[in-house]
Amino acid sequence: MTAVANEIQTAGRVSAMIIFPIIVYLLGALCCFFIFKKTERKPSLAFVPFYREYIMLDIIKMNRSWFLLYLAVEIIGTVNMYLRYLGIINIPILNILLSAGGIVYGILFIIHLGDAFAKGASFKVGLFLLPTIFKLILGLGNSKYVYAEKKSGKKKKKLDKK
Repeated sequence: MTAVANEIQTAGRVSAMIIFPIIVYLLGALCCFFIFKKTERKPSLAFVPFYREYIMLDIIKMNRSWFLLYLAVEIIGTVNMYLRYLGIINIPILNILLSAGGIVYGILFIIHLGDAFAKGASFKVGLFLLPTIFKLILGLGNSKYVYAEKKSGKKKKKLDKK
């Protein structure tokens, strides 16, 4: 390979490493945007990366201490991935533990998310296999949020138009 071809190939890899995560982030934020809107949360917070997950735990009534597991998997996993990519260090047992923690968290999250919108087992399987599509269905579809707080019994007075 020539030096120019090698440079182009390297530039393609770097741009893919930058662009692909941005696309994945925006799709996830868009899904959460519609879910936040349906659950009467501030939709713009769906674009704040880690806080979005914290709010989702509140929406699905899952114990917020699971957020610590989520942070550990995300941060340690990302650091480990880059260290392995750079050839500095590779810890196989860490990969196994992070994967197991992520799978357990993900499955529990999906079960609680399905319950929050009164969805059955088949929908939860769909959430597991195609999360982006099924989260959009939750946010844009006609599913009702089960844990919605009841409004107070006081009714607002309507002003009479004269």
